[in-house]
Amino acid sequence: MIVLLTLLSTAAAEWSWFLVPTAGYDTDDKLGFGVRAEVNEAAAGQSPYRTGVMVQAYATTSGYHNHRIRYDRLGIADTWRLTVYAAWRVWGNDGYWGIGNGTLRSAEVDPQHYRYRLVQPTTHAVVERPVGARWSLFFALKTKWSAVSAAPDSLLAQQQPYGMGGGLMAQGLTGAIFDTRSPVLNPEEGARLEISGRYGPRLSDEGGHFGGPYASARGFTSPAPWVTLGARVMGEWLIGEIPFYEQVQWGGCRPVSGFGGWETIRGVPFGRWRAPGKAVLNTEVRLRLLEHSLRGASVAWQLVPYGDVGAVFGGEGIATADAPELPLHYAVGLGGRVVFDEQFVGRLDVGLGPDPVVVDGAVEEPWGLRMYLVFDHTF
Repeated sequence: MIVLLTLLSTAAAEWSWFLVPTAGYDTDDKLGFGVRAEVNEAAAGQSPYRTGVMVQAYATTSGYHNHRIRYDRLGIADTWRLTVYAAWRVWGNDGYWGIGNGTLRSAEVDPQHYRYRLVQPTTHAVVERPVGARWSLFFALKTKWSAVSAAPDSLLAQQQPYGMGGGLMAQGLTGAIFDTRSPVLNPEEGARLEISGRYGPRLSDEGGHFGGPYASARGFTSPAPWVTLGARVMGEWLIGEIPFYEQVQWGGCRPVSGFGGWETIRGVPFGRWRAPGKAVLNTEVRLRLLEHSLRGASVAWQLVPYGDVGAVFGGEGIATADAPELPLHYAVGLGGRVVFDEQFVGRLDVGLGPDPVVVDGAVEEPWGLRMYLVFDHTF
């Protein structure tokens, strides 16, 4: 199918591409190495491109693997868009601190007490169709197979939350999108609003049987040519039998991972808090410091101070800790971006966030420093 749709492209199309070896560092997943390739085909009347293909192989010293492919094709039958994601992900050192908005860690136990291993091959296919100048509808199918393993003395093995048995999950998603961003991949003006929902039947004993609504809003404005203000708010509330690992995964048209980590609250460990409901607010100031050309393509360098805040909720009956008096978790940080040809974005974020810990019976909130070297804007 991918080969066929690509052959439908016109000879007048223009191609841009890059192939780079990658070295990254994420405080949660440690030092990593890999390779990433992106190819985009531009054509008149299609934004941000007609065809976009990304292939990535990446692994870290902690046992994290993120090998993935993204195929994006616009203009099928004039108006339809097809996006397919396929990924093989292994969290060799993932974190579990319990369920609920008030979970704590103890300074008196080995940090490996909160660690486990998760293997997840995943697919996510989306078809999107415009229903007006700015509105579109989408339909998606997500499949995921999960395998969980934990040391006998780990917190996960002790608590045995639903999902320990892993298994197959398949979910249908549908929703509506309103989009006025310009340009789409590196926005300086406009907004993107989404309202959607997802549901999946029981396909295995602990693969899940749940669903719920999702909503997100992103907004951008540039009060001066050298600065863009951006914000994103998103929330989701799942109902049913939800595997513990799925409580930190988001629904919606485009997949997002984590409550904490590089895509949500930068400066907080990935999955530090989890529950059936979650909400996040991200704010950024993107300062354009330098712009130049490289082999005929534009290159922009940005400095990006940011602040993130969020909470999880809805864990009644399954929460393993009481809710705190202050329900919000937050982080602040400073990032850098390099935007190549208005389409390819490299990102470095350094964030600071409190991580509640019990020391000699008292709760303290030391601030931890976390670093993320990845691709694409946060939102």
